Amino acid sequence: MTNLELTPRDREETEKLSELLKKMETLEISYVDSVTDDIFRYQPFFLSVLLGHSLDNTPEEFESIMKIYFVVWEYYKEKPNIKKRQVTEAKYTNALKKNASMLNYANDEPTQKDKAKIYTKDLQNIKSKSLIATMYFMLDYNKPLLKWNTEKKGYLLLELKTFVECFDTI
Repeated sequence: MTNLELTPRDREETEKLSELLKKMETLEISYVDSVTDDIFRYQPFFLSVLLGHSLDNTPEEFESIMKIYFVVWEYYKEKPNIKKRQVTEAKYTNALKKNASMLNYANDEPTQKDKAKIYTKDLQNIKSKSLIATMYFMLDYNKPLLKWNTEKKGYLLLELKTFVECFDTI
């Protein structure tokens, strides 16, 4: 199996993300209001997708999803273009289609080893590998989301990975 290579930047970002995880342990209502206001102002489509999760999930599950989205926002909010250029529905949809195509392609591979090579190559091209790893961690160790099946977890990860890729390109 091909190993995913981590850069010094990835290692530095891991420390930053560790601090963000601590910050998400207790969410103050004033913090939630402030962050949602900022996201609405600068990335309204991102917020609309997040809020859509409130319709299909319990309040506890939604809070867990919100924390993952907030980590993504906190990670990117200081990047120069994040407040100047928006991820539009069209841009997001195009990126989502590419990710879905990659998954379909990988599913056609005969062995798990072959599939893993495709996934590793795909992840190697992501600028924010530490963020992707953090999202996996938050999904796998968050009590309200533990009962989710693989398909539901996979769709949320696909959605979040697509946003990460979109934010990395603006």
